[in-house]
Amino acid sequence: MRMSRVLVVLLGLCVCTNALGQVSLGEPLGRCCFLDFVPEPASCQVMTEADCLDIQLPSSWTEGEDCQGDPCNTGEPFSGCGELGWGPQSCILFHADSGETFAVDNLGGFLPGARVEVSGIVNTVSFACFPVSIPVLEDNTIEACPEYFSGCGRLGFGPQSCILFHADTGETFAVDNLGGFLPGATVWASGIVNPDSSACFPVSVPALEDNAMGLCFLRCGRLVQGTECVLFEDQGGDLFVLEDLGDFQVGDSVVVTGCLNPNCFTICQRGNGCVEDNTIAPITPGSCFHHFIGTIDRREALLPAAAEEISSTTEMTGKLLRE
Repeated sequence: MRMSRVLVVLLGLCVCTNALGQVSLGEPLGRCCFLDFVPEPASCQVMTEADCLDIQLPSSWTEGEDCQGDPCNTGEPFSGCGELGWGPQSCILFHADSGETFAVDNLGGFLPGARVEVSGIVNTVSFACFPVSIPVLEDNTIEACPEYFSGCGRLGFGPQSCILFHADTGETFAVDNLGGFLPGATVWASGIVNPDSSACFPVSVPALEDNAMGLCFLRCGRLVQGTECVLFEDQGGDLFVLEDLGDFQVGDSVVVTGCLNPNCFTICQRGNGCVEDNTIAPITPGSCFHHFIGTIDRREALLPAAAEEISSTTEMTGKLLRE
């Protein structure tokens, strides 16, 4: 049933009474948005969280907020990638990579299990999975989520004189931005995968669109506590700032892959540069060795500007090779 509210100020305290005459003394008030037996618009009343949850209809409660304007029917926009899955009452849910879960109306032909990118307006109260209250993305658009690649590999020539990036993970991509490197160089690359690229037409080769290119960093070592930051110490004793520490902690032995930026700006005070867009994982046999050989043996394939930068890292990789 609906709850009618009366707010009285008594000795500086909030005294709330509902239609049954029950009193809530000193409990925080907030905005309660709930649906009637029609889909829209949502109703809004100021009440306690407990009273809001007592309403046997889809509802949401926000502490300290009021009902000025039309807050229950004005949602925030959302856009992001995630995966479709089954929810209660056989409704389809979108589990966003950012952690939110929404019901969606427009599936665009996709089925549960698909990786998709969804955009829409968030409605926090919905009948979509009634009686379970789950926010819904209204008037949503949906499409396949772009695949992002980041990793190390080697440049080489492909068909129609296009330049290919042969990733260590086995994939091959056409690339436009060589970043000053020449075929034969071991590099780091990242970009959005376009599986239908015509870069090497008439041969069909996936491409990394708007790709970045830089010095490949692949080292084994451990995480140590620096003056201001947690740092990565490689087996040669050199220190680096990592963009992403994952779930690892000081003392963990890890292998790190990413783009080495030796001239980065950082508050960490110590270090030989930053490893950007990095991955981090536990050390496994053979994690590091092969790539250091490629980095050193193929430095002559770089343009002079890139060769000057990579020469500064040769001593570091050499320490690992000698161990």
